[in-house]
Amino acid sequence: MAQKAKTSTKTKTTRTAATKTASKRAAASKVVTKAKASETPVRRFGTVTPQSLVAEAIGTFGLALAALTAPTDQPLLVGLALVVLLIGMISISGGHFNPAVTFGLWAMNKLEAVKVPFYWLAQFIGALGAFMVVGVYNGNGSNLDLSSFGVWDWRIFWVELLGTALLLFGLVATLKNVGSVIGRAAGIGVSLTVGLVVAGGLLTLNATREQTAVQGGEATTVSQTFGAQGAALNPAVALAQTERDVDAINQSISGNSAGTTEQKTPSHFTVSVILGTLVGAALGTNLYLLLTGLSWKSRTL
Repeated sequence: MAQKAKTSTKTKTTRTAATKTASKRAAASKVVTKAKASETPVRRFGTVTPQSLVAEAIGTFGLALAALTAPTDQPLLVGLALVVLLIGMISISGGHFNPAVTFGLWAMNKLEAVKVPFYWLAQFIGALGAFMVVGVYNGNGSNLDLSSFGVWDWRIFWVELLGTALLLFGLVATLKNVGSVIGRAAGIGVSLTVGLVVAGGLLTLNATREQTAVQGGEATTVSQTFGAQGAALNPAVALAQTERDVDAINQSISGNSAGTTEQKTPSHFTVSVILGTLVGAALGTNLYLLLTGLSWKSRTL
C-alpha cells in the first residue's frame, strides 16, 4: 500500500510539472506571436524597395513616352516598347508600369496591398515626366488640362474595360505559364498590343460612324467618345494623353467658330477611363483564376 501511495504521488507530481511546463510554453508562444504580429507591418513595408519604385517610375515614363509619340494606328510599337522595358526591369519591380496592372494583381490576391499606393505614385510620376517631355517638343508645355475629368461616357468606359481585361488576362496567363524573362516580356507585350488593337478599333468604328452621320446631315454634334484619340488601358498614360476638343468641334459643325480660336487639349484622364481600366483589370485577372481553377488564397500563381 505504501509503495502504491508513493507511485501515485510521483505520478501526480509528474503530471503537475508537465502541466506547468505546457502552460509556460503556451505563454511563451503567445508572447512570440504577439511580437511577430507587431513586427509584421514593418516587414511588409520593407517589401517596397526604392529600387522597385524607381523601376516603376522609369518604366511608366518609357511606356507613356512610346504611347504619346507612336502613331495611333501602330499599337505594335507600344507593345514592343513594353517588351524592351520589361526585359530590363521585370525582375526589379515586377514590371507593372500601369496602375491597372497593379490593381488587377492585388484584386486577384497576388500582390500585397501595401505596394499599391507606392506603385501608383511612382507610375503617375513617370507618366507626368513623359507628358512634360512631349510638351516641350509639341509646344503645349506643362499645362495639364483636367477639364474633362468629371465627364462620364459609357462607350469610353466599355472600350477601356474590354481592352484592359484582355491585357490583364494575357498578362496573368503569361506569368503563370512562361518562365523566362524574355518569354514573359514578349507575352505581356503581345497582350498589350491585342488590347490596344481591340479598344482602338472600337473607337475608330465609333468615330467613323459619327463623322458619317454629321456629313450626311443626320447629326449636328459629336459625342465625347469622338474626342478620344486612342485607348489608354492605363490610367497613368491616360493622364499624359490628350483628347480632341469636342466643344470646339461641335461649334465648328454648327458654324459658330468665333469661340474656337483657343482650342483645348483636355487630358484623357477621366472618371470613365479610370473606372473602366480598374474594373477591366479586376475582371481580366479573376476570370483567368476562375477558368483555370487556381487558388485565390495563394499569393503565387
